[in-house]
Amino acid sequence: MAEISCLSLAQRTQFQKQGVGTNNLAWAYHSESQEELLNLIPSFAKGEPTWPLLRELGVGWWIRNLSVLKQCVQVLAKSAYQTKQDPMDAALYYLAMNKKSVLWGLYRSKRDERMTQFFANNFTENRWRKAALKNAYALLGKQRFDHAAAFFLLAGNLKDAMEVCLQKLQDLQLAIIIVRLYEGDGDSFKKLLYQEILGCDADGSNQDITKAHPDPFLRSMAYWSLKEHQAALSTLLIGNAGTQHHTHEDEARETKEADPNVFNFYVYLRTHPLLVRQHMANSSQRKAWLPGGKQVVVEDSITALERQLYFATAHGHFRAGCPALALEVLSKLPYIVTENKQTTPLVSPRETAASLEINTGIISWESKPDVHQSAANFDWGNPLADLTTKTDDLDLKWSDDEGEKDSEGSDEGIRMKCDSIEDEEEDTAESPHQHIDIMAQQLKFVACLKILMEELSTLATGFEVDGGQLRYQLYIWLEKEVEALRQLCNYSTTDVAETLELEPSPEMENSASETGTRPTLHEILVQEKLDFEAKVQRAAKRRRWLRVNETLLRTLLSYCSLHGATGSLASVRMELVLLLQELQQEKTHQQLLSPLPFPTSLPLLAASVASSKTVIADPIRYLQCLIHDMLETIVELPKPNTSQNQLLVLRDLAIALSACIYQSLCDSDTFKSNLPDSQDVCSTHLVGRRRRVSVSENQQIITFPSKWPGVTSLRALLAREKDEDTPRLTVVLCEAFIATYLALVLYGLSTCDCVILFHVTGHVFDQEVWGR
Repeated sequence: MAEISCLSLAQRTQFQKQGVGTNNLAWAYHSESQEELLNLIPSFAKGEPTWPLLRELGVGWWIRNLSVLKQCVQVLAKSAYQTKQDPMDAALYYLAMNKKSVLWGLYRSKRDERMTQFFANNFTENRWRKAALKNAYALLGKQRFDHAAAFFLLAGNLKDAMEVCLQKLQDLQLAIIIVRLYEGDGDSFKKLLYQEILGCDADGSNQDITKAHPDPFLRSMAYWSLKEHQAALSTLLIGNAGTQHHTHEDEARETKEADPNVFNFYVYLRTHPLLVRQHMANSSQRKAWLPGGKQVVVEDSITALERQLYFATAHGHFRAGCPALALEVLSKLPYIVTENKQTTPLVSPRETAASLEINTGIISWESKPDVHQSAANFDWGNPLADLTTKTDDLDLKWSDDEGEKDSEGSDEGIRMKCDSIEDEEEDTAESPHQHIDIMAQQLKFVACLKILMEELSTLATGFEVDGGQLRYQLYIWLEKEVEALRQLCNYSTTDVAETLELEPSPEMENSASETGTRPTLHEILVQEKLDFEAKVQRAAKRRRWLRVNETLLRTLLSYCSLHGATGSLASVRMELVLLLQELQQEKTHQQLLSPLPFPTSLPLLAASVASSKTVIADPIRYLQCLIHDMLETIVELPKPNTSQNQLLVLRDLAIALSACIYQSLCDSDTFKSNLPDSQDVCSTHLVGRRRRVSVSENQQIITFPSKWPGVTSLRALLAREKDEDTPRLTVVLCEAFIATYLALVLYGLSTCDCVILFHVTGHVFDQEVWGR
């Protein structure tokens, strides 16, 4: 409340015209602490409220208790009198509360003999009643509308007082307050709500939704005041209402149809205790038991009109760039769409006027018997319906036949799997027109993908320092996100995995045990053999997981290609290309019997000897195209300082190329084994279990690479698996080095950046530098 006085003049004027949003007033209307809310108004707490301020805060809408309303109007009337010491300023409020004697006392204290004698008369008599009406019409001619409404009340003419407030003052809140104070929540109050807000006749019949108030919150509060609770909920679902109402605005139509505030209030009202109990009493609502023994009502179905509200709200969040909010909205959507659910958008007040439960507010807990059954032949022991919504969990089963997997699993990709309804006679009899909401599952999957893209950009900017760290964190991130997709949107794959195959072997468990003494030579040889076998098992498991989630990986790769060509997503794109390239391999090199660098350790080396190459997942071709584009651009540059934008793009491309080369030559296993023991790292399908002890941590390499064990066999493998169309790996690396070096030199010369020039020109290109 205090922030209102801090607004600028233009904002203050707009607020005085519009007031507090009706979406906030609806929450205050259903609050159980309305007296506390009223005391939070600074002017009311000081005893100096004014009606324009209270009207801006919507006091006439959200105060339900008559005693609280009378207390508020008494303070308002006292403040209105004390402002100018004029009893006529407070006459409307005192006369609405039938306190004519207070006005007589105020005029007596002011020593106004003429007005004191006038208010001392009995206005139930016809003579003085006509005198009050004569004064009211005279005040209307003088444009003193609030004083005229007060004299109409003095004459007992509530209808004319309401017309003055509605037609002359254009103040619906003031009319509501006067009616409630003068007669309570009686016929006049209902008539006012029917005609001004709900678009009905005076008795509540012949409703025309085009003449109703366009604000759904005001209609909901009006229905709730009339104790039509189901209609208060259903009216929130109606769109394009009040087109012929005098407050209708064409500009606000689109915003109101996709207003998230309507959805939030609808979700609250849908689970309101009064509506839940009424629904249970009227339609024998199905129940379920929680594990703790608490009985709850299960809402597992939704109408098409309710479904439209969910989708409109989610679409609004999508347009605003908030996929997380859209996912939250869609997660609240029940699974089953019911076409024959007996709920009408608007319930006619005449139809429910004779209902004892609605008029008294007392809900009957006795369920109504079925018209087709009698109490004698009804089985009271059986439940009315099966409430459990059966969902299938994601089971990944890995088949031993690789060829069968390639033919069956890799072609279908991602499927959205939803709940299936059993074809039973009882279910068919109760809900013959129920079907699964596939569109909601697809929209939830789209929202999840948008969130994944944002997390992927954040992941790429945080792990590009240590060797293999990005790959290691990317593997863990992919595992967790796939599990999140399975839980949020029933993400499923065509392949299934045996649980036993996902568990590590006992030998791997034993090899991970910690030893406090220095290992012997025999233990070292055994450990190296176990490490090699673990890498083989992990490679097979990685390939199964990649085959199952191939379509998701391709989606992430497409995003990186579109949005991260020169940014931090370049290294992530390289990792995804390497994963897809590993998936395309038809065979593994089982002829390698010595612990050589495994494909999971040096991905670029594995890509150079790959037996199967594709256009999308070819790391060598991807690097070669990027390098050649950079070299051609550098060659065609006429002068270093001709185009600053072009040199900036070259610098970003050099950074991206360097990150791709760096990540493709990193060893993720070495990074994983060097993690501290206190760090809790989970074992996943892509990463595997971490070793706690490494026998080579304190060893330093002093020999040349040509004398390393297995290098001769490696050279023979490269010569044997060489493809004539594939460029040589050493040539690609040399071109990448030259392109990066020249791009940085040109950028440093153009921008006069001495730091970049010092670091670039400070290198001595010898064999040791090239070996790094």
